[in-house]
Amino acid sequence: MKLELEEIYKTYFQDVYYFVLAMSKDPHIAEEITQETFFKLYERLDNSYTKQNAIAFIYITAKNICMDNLRRNKFKTKDVELLKNELPSDDSLLEEIATQEMIRCVHSAISQLSGRSLEIATLALEGKSNPEIAD
Repeated sequence: MKLELEEIYKTYFQDVYYFVLAMSKDPHIAEEITQETFFKLYERLDNSYTKQNAIAFIYITAKNICMDNLRRNKFKTKDVELLKNELPSDDSLLEEIATQEMIRCVHSAISQLSGRSLEIATLALEGKSNPEIAD
């Protein structure tokens, strides 16, 4: 499980950092919250977690820590409510994570292609039709 945690950390740290930075608007706070998020994953990670569970946990935890941080720093309730309305719901966040993971998998698979197969896949992703690709 340690290897998977290391892989998840290396793959998602920067994405989570920018996700938190967009909410906090402070690089130092974003760094701290991102580290805290991965530490919480480390504390809770066990054999029952799949990679997808861990990724969902990371983003939901990061969002929750951001909200807690806003409250702790005594932001006006109105500011917290405005930010809460701007943040994605847990369901839409999980949907976005799944979409991004699928895109990551497709790009990984395409990067393993070569020659004509790579050319066809690239043209298809650019939105070319089958007759255009055949030319």
